[in-house]
Amino acid sequence: MKAPRSNIRNQVRYPLNEIFFLVISAVVNNMNDWDEIALFGKEKIDWLKKFFPHEKDTPCETKLSRFFAKVGPESFGEHYGKMDLIPS
Repeated sequence: MKAPRSNIRNQVRYPLNEIFFLVISAVVNNMNDWDEIALFGKEKIDWLKKFFPHEKDTPCETKLSRFFAKVGPESFGEHYGKMDLIPS
């Protein structure tokens, strides 16, 4: 499956491990919706960059919701199990 993680207008791409790490970190910190998760990413970008480069910063709430709507829970679980979420 090709990961739906680009914005057609400006071709912003976010690596899957950065997206998953952002979302998991935000949820563990009691963020409950895409708006809160996106805000968490903006506010904690310096902390997130300790783990991954985040060259494009973090995705907005719209991009997050669209991405996960396309991925779906089964695919998320499949990719999550194969991801290296903590860089060596």
